[in-house]
Amino acid sequence: MLTTKYEPLNETLAAPKISTVIALTIVAPKMIHDDGPEGLDVLIGVRRPETNGNHKNVASVPTIRVSDTVFDSIYDRWEASQDTNKTKEIPDRLLNDVVESVLSRKLGLADPLEYGQVEFDATPSVYKEGTSPLLSDGDQPDAIRMLNILVELRQGREYIPESTASYSALRWFDINEAMNCIDKEELFVFDDVANPTRYICGGLCICTSEILLKQVEAQ
Repeated sequence: MLTTKYEPLNETLAAPKISTVIALTIVAPKMIHDDGPEGLDVLIGVRRPETNGNHKNVASVPTIRVSDTVFDSIYDRWEASQDTNKTKEIPDRLLNDVVESVLSRKLGLADPLEYGQVEFDATPSVYKEGTSPLLSDGDQPDAIRMLNILVELRQGREYIPESTASYSALRWFDINEAMNCIDKEELFVFDDVANPTRYICGGLCICTSEILLKQVEAQ
């Protein structure tokens, strides 16, 4: 049976193997033409079935599985940010290395990063743990600890490609449009994709992105 929402981990059951996953919510100022609207867009991709085991052809933000050690180091930074009494500092280099790994491997930005054409600020923002929903045929249940990082592009939006080996389509959405799709479990429409053009969402990554985008909108 396919499901559309992640479920919290059941601590009364035997502990499953838990995957540690980093998600990126990448936002950038709109590319303003003439008197177009100001504001922020968020990057959403369609997971290519050839290179993604779960959630094939599902709308998603970029993700990457990392080791427990790397995850816990970045998690410590997020946890410290929730308590003003804590002063533990996590080096920016580790956080930036993980973000650059996703940008390079999943979004094909290795060359622009090397040339200094892509710059960003990264902030660990939302943590959740739960069981990934079954959104497409062949999905397997997956217990996940996920940390969603806000990535604010200072420059380089124009280097984001229309597709990569990981994503069959990539598109910028107005953040309010994206939040509305996620909240109402509506389909993301990719106008530049011939068939099909509409994709479901609902994974843990996109659910944590909704929380993060609400935080951004409230600022």
